Amino acid sequence: MADRRTHYEVLKVERDATSEQLRAAYLRQARRHHPDTAGSDLSAISEAEREMRSINAAWEVLSDPEARRRYDLTLPVPERPGVNMGAPDGDQGGEPEWDHDAIADAPGVPIGGVAKVFVRAAPIAFVAGMLLIFVSAVMQNSGLWRLGLATLVGSLVAFLLAPFFVMASSHGRD
Repeated sequence: MADRRTHYEVLKVERDATSEQLRAAYLRQARRHHPDTAGSDLSAISEAEREMRSINAAWEVLSDPEARRRYDLTLPVPERPGVNMGAPDGDQGGEPEWDHDAIADAPGVPIGGVAKVFVRAAPIAFVAGMLLIFVSAVMQNSGLWRLGLATLVGSLVAFLLAPFFVMASSHGRD
């Protein structure tokens, strides 16, 4: 069964613990649950090893300030006692909890129609415009240079309009 405790619960500290408090808690938990202190019972050793893996994982994340900051963003906001952000009857507004995993794994909606043309044409037009300008410089052909510049401007317009067409085409699918 998966361990559903937070890293703070594993180390038995509050979320606002300092780095010194975290280190002391890590050492305390490591001494308490180290497999060498579990005796000779195989099930106790196995349990101690499992707990030690959880303790080490918690320490690995919480000892690094940047990793800790990222981890804290994944945790729910702690409730403050005496603060009710919901309706007077205690209802919290009826907003469903976000399922971030479902959103992250959701397949994208394929782009079609005019939006697909703009999304694909913009980079192709950019490359073609750059090639035309390069060739016009080599050949010293002002007409080719103008065509390359016009193609670059067209690619810029396509880059700017593509997101709007994509949003407009996906609006009806919701």
